[in-house]
Amino acid sequence: MERSNLIRKHIFSSPYPPDAVLITHPNNIRYATGFTGSSAFVLLTPVRKYFFTDHRYETQSRSQVAGDYNFVFYQARVIREISKIIKRNRIRQLGMELEQVSFSFVNNLRKEACVRVLDISFEIMKMRSLKSRDEVLLLKKALRIAENAYSRIRSLVKPGVREDRIALELECRMREMGAEDKSFPTIVASGRNSAMPHAAVSRKNIKGNELVILDFGARYNGYHSDITQTLKISNKNKLLEKAYQTVRECVDMAREYIRPGCSTREAARQADAHIRKSGFQDGLIHSLGHGLGLDIHERPNISLNKDDEFREGMVFTIEPGIYLPGIGGVRIEKTACLSGKDLVLWNRI
Repeated sequence: MERSNLIRKHIFSSPYPPDAVLITHPNNIRYATGFTGSSAFVLLTPVRKYFFTDHRYETQSRSQVAGDYNFVFYQARVIREISKIIKRNRIRQLGMELEQVSFSFVNNLRKEACVRVLDISFEIMKMRSLKSRDEVLLLKKALRIAENAYSRIRSLVKPGVREDRIALELECRMREMGAEDKSFPTIVASGRNSAMPHAAVSRKNIKGNELVILDFGARYNGYHSDITQTLKISNKNKLLEKAYQTVRECVDMAREYIRPGCSTREAARQADAHIRKSGFQDGLIHSLGHGLGLDIHERPNISLNKDDEFREGMVFTIEPGIYLPGIGGVRIEKTACLSGKDLVLWNRI
């Protein structure tokens, strides 16, 4: 779907707009134009749109890129080609996603095109945080694929089965159900391994009386899902049982303090306070959640360290966790969206 006109309207109507916008990050280009290739640049002025790519993508770009673009297929240095267009349009101030482009690229372009560069990273990601109806449908599809795949392999999570076998089976099922790929390296962490929030899958056999964390997701048409389940394998450890109950309570509490206009930092603070009040003094050691979309981590960042604002149309995860080194860990991750004034959880498992 072509959204470059929305980007132009948003950027060029700001109080101090740049003369043009150069989009360089592949997912921002996909968001703006629908192009899925790995090499492209988009230059937007108030009246013209330019799409730069090399000849490998000529057929693909003409097929995928919607709208009234001027196509530039380069063979030499792309900075030279972009600079020619910048000079032709008398652009003096250029907006770029400085958080997502190399210093050398920016520096070379600044010199060759004789432009001043402004950072528009925040504006682009702010737009991407509000999902359209089409994006919501793709995110839900990615979630359903992951959930259905999990349901197929759930019975495999039992004593005597290796972590890496479970991860492989889960990824195969997601592919069979239509996923382009997994969203990120799948985590299957049992026993003491579950005390590490980002444990690597090992060849360890699951044992009885352990907790097992499964963290996984599917990518569908570019959009990501992210689920974490914690399974109790005949667990009788009272401390881990209390941790499990506390984490579930944090997820349930989210409906009380997540509303449009509310602070993401305050939401994380509420979860952190509940965990500490329950006797786990390390509190919330990672973010409470994150936005989902073309990237696995997008706005909003629901964290004690960063403050954002919840807005209607955002889709994000809620993933509180408690980790007890040498014993085990608990994390539960659900996907939610803000619809009207309500927080709606999408998960069926």
